[in-house]
Amino acid sequence: KESSVAKAIKDVPSFGARYEKFRMLLENESKSSSLIYNYSLQLSRICLHYGRLPEEISGEEYALYYNNLLKHHATGTLMRHAVYSVRCYFRVMGFKCPLGANPPIPANRTLPVILSDNEVRGLLKACVDLREKALIGLLCDIGMRKGEVLNLRLYDLDFERGAVHIRDGKGHKDRYVPFAQNMQKVVRAYCRRYRPQDYVFEKRKGVPMSQTWPPKVLSDAVKRTGIIKHVSCHTLSYSDFFIMPRLCGNFSFKERLRDGMLSHS
Repeated sequence: KESSVAKAIKDVPSFGARYEKFRMLLENESKSSSLIYNYSLQLSRICLHYGRLPEEISGEEYALYYNNLLKHHATGTLMRHAVYSVRCYFRVMGFKCPLGANPPIPANRTLPVILSDNEVRGLLKACVDLREKALIGLLCDIGMRKGEVLNLRLYDLDFERGAVHIRDGKGHKDRYVPFAQNMQKVVRAYCRRYRPQDYVFEKRKGVPMSQTWPPKVLSDAVKRTGIIKHVSCHTLSYSDFFIMPRLCGNFSFKERLRDGMLSHS
């Protein structure tokens, strides 16, 4: 399926050049890959909706677009990305922003979806190869975010200490997290089979897998297991504390706190 960004590059005149410049400016500000991805996604959807560049859309049209999102019960996260991406675009590109006051942004009050032991086991068994098992296992075992696992490099895996060094995570902070023994075996086997050279998960040397790869792998695995819960990469991060210590066995939640391995920031 063609992404919104790719479609906007094809269908909206000059969007490709604007997108590349916007992405470069955010990278220069050391914004996270997740933020850049979400802001670019929302900008592309707005531009596709009107068939024009952001600076060619009026303040009234933005207001109508946001009102339509609210009518369709957009989440608080989606609304924030849709509004803040536009404000960010005009700021970094040096254009005058046409937005007035922010529209109402719903508060996210839902509890996270938590998978059971059997559901996590089912996901791991549903993986078609070692690469998928290593990806889903790391998301569950370590509680990594999607962007963090894609940015993970081979030298960040410390098998001797049983820890993983996550660099430039949320809030641009580094942290160490425990690496369960069973998952170490899976990741070692994956590395022997696929022989990554730089990133743990890479298309080719020096080029990590795309942002769309982890959700696609997870979605396919969920379909094969028949799980009816809404499962995302973010969902799996909650399994770190609730499920994986029982499945993988070498660190309890209290031990993580006692040993100070959750963060060194």
